[in-house]
Amino acid sequence: AAWVLHCYASPEQVANTPSQQDGVDEAAELGMRVYGCQLIQEAGILLKLPQVTMGTAQVLFHRFYCQKSMKEFDVTHIAEACLFLASKVAEAPKHLRDVLSVLHHLQRKKSDLPYEYLDPSKSTYWEMKNMLVKHEYYVLRELGFNVYVELPHKFILNYLRILDGTRELCQCAWNFANDSLRTNVCVRFRPEVIAVAAVFMAARFTQTKLPEVDQAPWWELLDVSREGAALIKSIAAIVGKLS
Repeated sequence: AAWVLHCYASPEQVANTPSQQDGVDEAAELGMRVYGCQLIQEAGILLKLPQVTMGTAQVLFHRFYCQKSMKEFDVTHIAEACLFLASKVAEAPKHLRDVLSVLHHLQRKKSDLPYEYLDPSKSTYWEMKNMLVKHEYYVLRELGFNVYVELPHKFILNYLRILDGTRELCQCAWNFANDSLRTNVCVRFRPEVIAVAAVFMAARFTQTKLPEVDQAPWWELLDVSREGAALIKSIAAIVGKLS
């Protein structure tokens, strides 16, 4: 699909996703997107992966479900595959055995089962391995092997350097950027715009007044003036529902 080349979904695609065409309502789809992203975050923390790797995995996860239905492809399997793929894309590879051990632990924890060593000589290990590798291929195929991801976080650091923002403001904006990755804004808007929305939310949350230049709002100093205030506030509203 054309959106894969540009990594953004059209308003029509957002309003009528494959999952919604398959009978999954908007609220349920959002809930499953949040669940998948939380699984990625939880597994990534246990694997000691950097935030950029987990963020990359979450973006790949959202892109996949712009192409395929959650009824057709299990959210847990796709989230796990995106994390495994992102660890290689973001140059933070983990041994397959370590990834499977963490995923096995989280699966048992979700089912309220005690910890159990995942023995590489047993069938459970090989079944999990085959499932992970198979779903990694599904993700790569549906994304046309386009796995380049640009996150809003680096723009936040640059923007707050320009605006002379405080450490508190930066941390708050960073947290809002992390929250944004649990929603589909990453497949709808440029990371620069999401970064400005995160700074906007952080300034409001910390009650920080950001500078104006020649009576123009601060975001017009940055590379997002064409999007305008309305779009920035709409992103903030989407992310704010989860924060």
